[in-house]
Amino acid sequence: MKLSVRPFVRNQDEPVWVDIHNRAWQGDEDFSPDTVERLKRWEDAPWVGIRVRLLAELDGTAVAGVEAETDKTIAEPKGFIYGPDVVPEHRRQGAGTALMKQALASLRAAGMQAAESGGFDEPARNGFLSSFGFQVVRRFCRMRRTLAQVPAGVGEANDVRIELLGRTDADLAIVSRLHNEAFKEHYNYAPGTLDELRFVTRNIDDDGDIMYVTAAFVGSEPAGFLMYGIDPKENEHLGRKRGGLWNLGVVKPYRGRGVAKRLLDAMDHLRRDGMEEVDLNVDETNVTGALRLYERLGFAVTRRRLTYLKTLAEPDTP
Repeated sequence: MKLSVRPFVRNQDEPVWVDIHNRAWQGDEDFSPDTVERLKRWEDAPWVGIRVRLLAELDGTAVAGVEAETDKTIAEPKGFIYGPDVVPEHRRQGAGTALMKQALASLRAAGMQAAESGGFDEPARNGFLSSFGFQVVRRFCRMRRTLAQVPAGVGEANDVRIELLGRTDADLAIVSRLHNEAFKEHYNYAPGTLDELRFVTRNIDDDGDIMYVTAAFVGSEPAGFLMYGIDPKENEHLGRKRGGLWNLGVVKPYRGRGVAKRLLDAMDHLRRDGMEEVDLNVDETNVTGALRLYERLGFAVTRRRLTYLKTLAEPDTP
């Protein structure tokens, strides 16, 4: 079979791209199908610098895709590679390797000095990335717990007021400021802007997700925030009643005082909304020790995701 790689054509190839992605991931236990509408909705994210999408074809039929992009909010000359996604019946035929080589070349051409990629901690993905010279630099885990009995009396702060925020610029400005302050010591931190947060919240709402945003106040001072909610389409597809804790941060002066635990009263909110379980993602080496907090609150690790880094000065092994 003849293998070729071509650029993705915007406003033409979206159905092909989504079909490849959905077929590549259809066997995953937590996957729900993407849509062309959603792909287009997120297309012009304000933090994206250069984006290159590539399709691999076998005898003229697209069977795999990869995306390489830069983030203009990050000063470090590092690009990001997502995929390759290869449809199951055409794996191990060279499509993924060809796409990865060209994705790396596109980041070099963009002046990047390193490439970051990742995936679930699975032998096939780990071996593929290692063969190109990628090395593990970070481990993240997905954690989950039932909502049948929400933890209480676990050291929540008593002097904290929790407020449900809206979508006004004043409310989003509070969240943006808290996010930047809470995450400035974290891996891959880049200062966010109000425009970026507007874009994210608008698209989450337009996707049909139910998202709540709360802020914790100590007196009149904002001390932390939580973005959490429900993806109804995913729950319908998977036949589950699951909520998510999507983004939680506490600014440094208020850590260790039970602020995060008060914010996690959100679990009771999700239970009242009919959810039976809740999950979250956390950096295992988070500087705040968040993993230990969630373990104490009854969360258990269900999957791990590895982040890999490759110096682009090094050759691509395959």
